[in-house]
Amino acid sequence: SQEMNVALKDRDIKTQRRKEANRESARRSKQRKKEESELLSSKAQELVHESATLRGAGEGSEARR
Repeated sequence: SQEMNVALKDRDIKTQRRKEANRESARRSKQRKKEESELLSSKAQELVHESATLRGAGEGSEARR
């Protein structure tokens, strides 16, 4: 009985630690995903800008032909 209570408390403590570790892991994963998404969005904007710049340069060179 007292041994059983101790065993239950130990199990509860382990369960709580595991849940907390899982929460922390999920938080880190979500943060990493957010950072990757922001990086890709930034890169996409850079490529759109570069494409527009190159198209503008291309139009100028064709006018000279």
